Amino acid sequence: MKILLSLILIISGACRTSKFNADDKAKPLETTIQPIILPCLKDTPITVPIKVSGTSKTQIVLRGEICPSNESIYPNKTVLIVVDQSASMQNTDPTEGSSCARLAAVRSMVQKIKSSEKAPDNVILGLIGFSNSAETLLQPQQVYNIENSMNRYEICRSSGYTNYEAAFDKAKKTLQLYKGDKEVYLISDGFPDLSPGTSPEREGLSPENAGKQAADQLTSDSNLYVLFLSKPGYQDGQTKDPRNYLESLTGNPSRVKVVEQTESLANEIIEFDVQPPKSVTNMSPSVILKSEGFKEKVIKVTKIGKHSNKQNVWAYESAPFIPNSIAGQGVKNNIQIHMLDNLGRPYSAEINIQYAN
Repeated sequence: MKILLSLILIISGACRTSKFNADDKAKPLETTIQPIILPCLKDTPITVPIKVSGTSKTQIVLRGEICPSNESIYPNKTVLIVVDQSASMQNTDPTEGSSCARLAAVRSMVQKIKSSEKAPDNVILGLIGFSNSAETLLQPQQVYNIENSMNRYEICRSSGYTNYEAAFDKAKKTLQLYKGDKEVYLISDGFPDLSPGTSPEREGLSPENAGKQAADQLTSDSNLYVLFLSKPGYQDGQTKDPRNYLESLTGNPSRVKVVEQTESLANEIIEFDVQPPKSVTNMSPSVILKSEGFKEKVIKVTKIGKHSNKQNVWAYESAPFIPNSIAGQGVKNNIQIHMLDNLGRPYSAEINIQYAN
């Protein structure tokens, strides 16, 4: 979709096209520079028609701004907390009063997003619970009112087996609906122990291998973090320590934390070294001048950078150039401006200058 903006500029004697009158033919025309201020370039291309009259010595300088949308500056992020609700959690993380460590961890993440994210409006959080199967406890939504949507009875319950395959498949399916950065936090107390059945292609695999394959598919476009609630047997060697297995799921040992005290879960979940959202840090310009019957010209952009007075706005300026012209006739100068930020997002405008001298 193009937005049509009309901008009429007339270069006249008041703009110093020349100091000389028609009778002063002995003196040459002076070179003058006329700046043209363009509308802000945004995610949607714009078309700007301009009428200009001047002399063969009139040079034009394009000046404008680039205004990335809030989403471009702070890309959307979806955070999913995947909570183990198998029977073993009844001992590992029992409900005490009106809460449990898993619920405290969710609340801790909500507060982190509210206080430390650059753009809370662009961050949504959802909850998935799993045991024999997986289900959505809370659809991804903005964090401002999420406290009112959380049900402690659903989050803190414990029954059934541990099916990682179902948990990761559910997370993958949920995240497919959203754009931007994606983070998944798994809270569990051990190995998967339920035979797979979520995906036909994993038929015959062990619960561990099925969970690993599901995790590989999830991490193809998401970052997975694991909080492992340790049991006494893991420390004394009586029970197989799942840490190596969990590290294989995340693909990064730093994304696995062993939590020995459930009350520290709320602090540990926000202590992961999470990469900040990618942001716009530079712009690559391209400005081309085209006119029928004339050779295509490249117009240099001599200045481009962050605006000194406006937050999240970039400013640019072209080198002076003389539009294509034929004496006594109007010539259409088509100028195509393309800016590409470091995230690959384009900002463009088509400037049609009707020039006459």
